Amino acid sequence: MSLRFRFFLQFFSCRSTGFVLEGFPRTPDDCQFLAQSGLYPDATLLLMVEDKDVIKRLLPGEMDKWIARRKSQNEKKQKIHEKKAEIKVFQSS
Repeated sequence: MSLRFRFFLQFFSCRSTGFVLEGFPRTPDDCQFLAQSGLYPDATLLLMVEDKDVIKRLLPGEMDKWIARRKSQNEKKQKIHEKKAEIKVFQSS
């Protein structure tokens, strides 16, 4: 993570204009890195959200991905099953 921040700090004017760190810091190590880099937030914001609201917002997209993966896996299994059946027929004749 530190290399990304160093690049970010060197090439962008974020120190003068500010920036938002969504989901960061998450761990004590992340906080220590910010402190060692001299990055002290002017403000922090903690959003409290009900689990059901997060699930309602995120689940449909994740379900679509899961359904697509599952469909692909089933298609591969079906092809393998068909090839095995062909081999069986070929070996019996």
